[in-house]
Formats: sequence, C-alpha cells, structure tokens
Amino acid sequence: MSTVADQDLLSPELTENPFAYFAELRASDPVHWAPASKAWLLTRYDDVVAAFGDPRLWDSGRVTPAPLQRPLPVWVGARGPRGARLAGRTGAGLLWIDRDLFGPYLAGLAQADPPALPRVGGLANVFLADDPDRVMAAVREHGRRNRASYEDAGTAGTAGSAGREAAFPKLRILTPAAAAAWISELCTGLPVTDVFCFGDIGGLDDNLVERHTELAVRELAPVLANTGLAGEGEL
Repeated sequence: MSTVADQDLLSPELTENPFAYFAELRASDPVHWAPASKAWLLTRYDDVVAAFGDPRLWDSGRVTPAPLQRPLPVWVGARGPRGARLAGRTGAGLLWIDRDLFGPYLAGLAQADPPALPRVGGLANVFLADDPDRVMAAVREHGRRNRASYEDAGTAGTAGSAGREAAFPKLRILTPAAAAAWISELCTGLPVTDVFCFGDIGGLDDNLVERHTELAVRELAPVLANTGLAGEGEL
C-alpha cells in the first residue's frame, strides 16, 4: 500500500509547485494509484515510455477514448542526452529543440524497433506583443519567475556537459515577425514538426495575455505553417 498521501492534481497548490510531490512518488511509489483522480500515475521515464509504446494499452479498449491516430504520436520531453536517447530508442518524438540533443536522439533512433522517422518539437519561449519595448517591464519579471520554477525542478547546464540537462530558455518578448524569424533560425536543420509557447504567464495582465494569444494564433502560426515548421498550427 502506498505511503504517499493522495493529492488533487488540479489543486492550486500542486499546480503551482508539483515537483516535490512527484519526486516523492518517483522515489517511493513510481506506479501510483491516485484515488482522488481515479488514475494511475507513472512518474519514471522508462515506465511512461514503455506504457505509451505498448499497443496493448490502446488495443485492450480499457483506455478511453481511444486515440484517433494510429500509432499514437508519443513525445518524450527530454532536456538531457539520456532522455534524448530514450526517446529515440522507443521511436518517440523528441520534445525539446536543442541541437546538442539531436545526436543522442539519432543514436537512440538507430536502435528503434520498429524503425521510426525522427520528429522534433518543443518550446519556443516567446511572448508576443505589438510593441515589445512598451510591455517589457510588465512581462519580464513574470517570465523570470516562470523560468525559475522550471529550473528549480532540475539542474541547469548544457546538454553536452557531463550529461546534464539543457538550461530552460529565457523568455523573448517579440513581435510576430521577429518571433517567426527567430523560431525559423532555431529550427533550421532539424526535423521540427511542432512548436508551442506558453499561452499565459502567471500574474500577467489579462489584456496582455489575450493580445499575445491573438498574435500567436492569427499572425505567427500561419507564417510558421507556411515554412513547414509548425504542424497544424500548434502555437
């Protein structure tokens, strides 16, 4: 029986800082039944990838609704070489845009059975505005706190330094045109199919968030779709 106290996964406290809770689960109960959520929680990389890569999970009919896509396009969000190799070895997409991780990913992909094509996607950490200089002061501090919350969950560094995780990218406040140019440069030479950005950064004025979303959907996504970088307009 699990000794980890059950928590509401959608509670404000856990949403704000889930890292300690999931670290406890990984250490003492990596396959955890959560009564409050009526769900099994898998908290270790190998278990998650093995489960999603096993067709019995979907073919049994016990997991509903069933995915429309077959095979299900599984992604592994890896910020270090070990996770990148694991993503490749299981035939999953690599959900982190970093050239230093592409080599380990391809090395893992060479061992995939059945063979799979490389797929890369990930975060384009941009906040869009008509006048970036005008909103810079209002957005910057919130962006720093958002980035710090992710850095606190792991070890910052570079993917190529002794296997450490890649640093979480700094927030860029840009116009849609400037963001399109930067994302294109970021993705050049990589088989990027999907990019995404944060729709909101906690604490920001609603008007700024709404305009950011409008610019992302109406101006940035169509430009990226025309370049072939953003499949289905995920931004």
